[in-house]
Amino acid sequence: MYPYFKVFDWRIPAYGMMLVFGVILANLCAYRTCRKKRIAFWQIWVLEGYAFLGAMLGAKVLYLLVSFEQIDWSAWRDLRYVNSIMSGGFVFYGGLAAGIAACMCAGRVHHIPVLSLLSEVIYTVPLAHGFGRIGCLLAGCCYGIPYNGIFAVSYPSAQYGQAAGVTYLPVQCIETVCLWLLSLLLLWCSEKRQKSEKQPAYVMAVNGQERNGAACEPVVFYFLGYGVLRFFLEFFRGDADRGYVGALSVSQGISLVIIIASVSYVIRKKNNI
Repeated sequence: MYPYFKVFDWRIPAYGMMLVFGVILANLCAYRTCRKKRIAFWQIWVLEGYAFLGAMLGAKVLYLLVSFEQIDWSAWRDLRYVNSIMSGGFVFYGGLAAGIAACMCAGRVHHIPVLSLLSEVIYTVPLAHGFGRIGCLLAGCCYGIPYNGIFAVSYPSAQYGQAAGVTYLPVQCIETVCLWLLSLLLLWCSEKRQKSEKQPAYVMAVNGQERNGAACEPVVFYFLGYGVLRFFLEFFRGDADRGYVGALSVSQGISLVIIIASVSYVIRKKNNI
């Protein structure tokens, strides 16, 4: 597709630019939410800094694990090869898990009610993630299965193993649309929740009135929604370097665990267990 945007004599990676767009828009939306719900925005910046470092590390580590057999570990002295491995290849679930763990650490260090804060701005996560998937489409990674119908895409280079002359399903765009719909649904749920409560979850947490169980609900809903989405979209992925556990990809296995854990939480919550 278009792995680079050319601005004058500069070549800017499309994936990185789309990530930047997504993060900027997510921060603007989070700022609006913070002003509306009387949240100190500097806490968002603190959590975001920790989350970014954790996410980059976690996404890279999980990529190296699932691609272990495809990587030529004997070429570790070849700086070009090492640079190509380290500069590309990230698995979202690894970044999500490590990013959340980093946020929890930040909460302890800086005394921030992480769960309550995340419950107010969780809708910005799929919003930014959707832009990242557009970056995947432009870069040519995470591509779909062979497909020659409407909106089919082709790739001029076989950088990620695409076959010459073959068109593919734009599964990245499908995921982007679904992620943005999930973002809107989470925002709607957040607004509805605020109308039914006297105070936002964050303010209640600061005043010592919020229970962790209540604060978890929007976050659990995000995990459940994305888990279901990712599980089914993995069937339409065409890239092979994803790692498999039996008949399922690693991401599908993680999605199943997330779905089961989320549903179990909802059932326990409903039954007051």
